[in-house]
Amino acid sequence: MTPRLRSLRDTAIELGVSKDTVRRWISRGLVRAVRLGKRLLVAQTELDRLVASGTQQPAVQPPRAATRKSRSPQGRSNTKTAAPTR
Repeated sequence: MTPRLRSLRDTAIELGVSKDTVRRWISRGLVRAVRLGKRLLVAQTELDRLVASGTQQPAVQPPRAATRKSRSPQGRSNTKTAAPTR
């Protein structure tokens, strides 16, 4: 018997998340999916596994801290430059 395959839309609705979230989980390897032509499909057994886990989100690594240069209100970098010498 072949497993029933669900679309990303159906999977997202069942889990109460967006399609982009399901895609992200697939790309991170948290959810297994198969590609059929251009479509990504999730097996019903995989969906059942996610629902049975009791969490809305599979175990995910914590997000990385964003690193950015601080900017002044005028949009310039907060680094000082030496005054021109005469």
